[in-house]
Amino acid sequence: MFLPLVEGSMIHQFDPTYQRWESGFGSSSIWRYIERDKKQCLPRYVINATHVAERNEFTHRARLAFRTVARNTHTRTMLATYIPPLGCGNSVSTLRVSGGSIDRTLFAVAVFNSFCFDFVVRLRNAGLNQNWFIIKECPFPKVDSSDPRYSLVVDCAARVNFIHRRFALEWLVLKKKMGYGPTVQWKYRWAVATSKWVRSRICCDALVADLFGVTPSQYRWIVREDLSESKGFWRVDKELPYEARLTGLSARAFQTLKEGKWSAETAAELSNDEFFEILGIPELTNAEAAKAKGLSGPLILKRKGCHSWHPENFPEDDPRHGWTWDDCRKDAIALLGSEEAVEEYIAKATGDGSEGEEDEEPFQLISDPAEKKNPQRRLF
Repeated sequence: MFLPLVEGSMIHQFDPTYQRWESGFGSSSIWRYIERDKKQCLPRYVINATHVAERNEFTHRARLAFRTVARNTHTRTMLATYIPPLGCGNSVSTLRVSGGSIDRTLFAVAVFNSFCFDFVVRLRNAGLNQNWFIIKECPFPKVDSSDPRYSLVVDCAARVNFIHRRFALEWLVLKKKMGYGPTVQWKYRWAVATSKWVRSRICCDALVADLFGVTPSQYRWIVREDLSESKGFWRVDKELPYEARLTGLSARAFQTLKEGKWSAETAAELSNDEFFEILGIPELTNAEAAKAKGLSGPLILKRKGCHSWHPENFPEDDPRHGWTWDDCRKDAIALLGSEEAVEEYIAKATGDGSEGEEDEEPFQLISDPAEKKNPQRRLF
């Protein structure tokens, strides 16, 4: 049995299957973007599953992965994602959170991908590579797991990161730990449609900025459109007007959050149209509001990607078939081999096992321990 080898070109923010290898090697390699509604893992290399299993216990726990090659003049410098237990090449660094819980790891991924954290990393990184000695000295917000902002950040991160059947186990754990009800089926929690994806991203950014303690004016300065700033975020969605970019939208989301127009407690009750109306740009998703502004259609349609997601319509011969929580459990059983193994996994991951609550440990990022290697031998 073989497993994919994760390379830096394969991952992006909240996306472990961002690109697929098509042809070539080295500088002549050709990689293609994988649409959100067609996610699959198509690596360049595979490795023996036995080698991954025998490596060390770190491989089998929830992990945050980030690309080690990232300039501070690229669109984004920190590109982090939650990855399943797969082997990684040297262009991908991995970290774990103390306790190794899925929700804590997702929270860390959301913080890493935020504009606030990325802003600090871009200032500190003077070279081409992203290293642990830089990351460990960056600020990280402290938050209690009972804080509603923590729960919403974890939920939004899961929606954009876990859009593949490979994360069925993680979804079952979150369903129990976060208290997801049966009203929204499994694949309808996925932020595949662009409107849901954008909303989840800007909610994460706004809430993380609030946890960092910055003011709306400070945040607007971080995401400002200043083409003269070589390390600025003006390259993000630069083909769109500033108000429709992730930078402009997150600034609006943070401003309205601080004004009390929405909160982590009330956000779940808002539809996409209601949420963007609160932000003052109903024309982003509302066709009537867009028509009133003289637009041919909602601004969200100007973004590339999937604008309609109906997972219940996939036929049985489609790999994406199966959209309910029952289908999620079937995929989880296929991964672990039995119903008992799935229940044991969920019990352990939610703190119901004999090991007790993992979340009692202080929140701390831990670097991948170096493997023990044979002593270097003399050449002569």
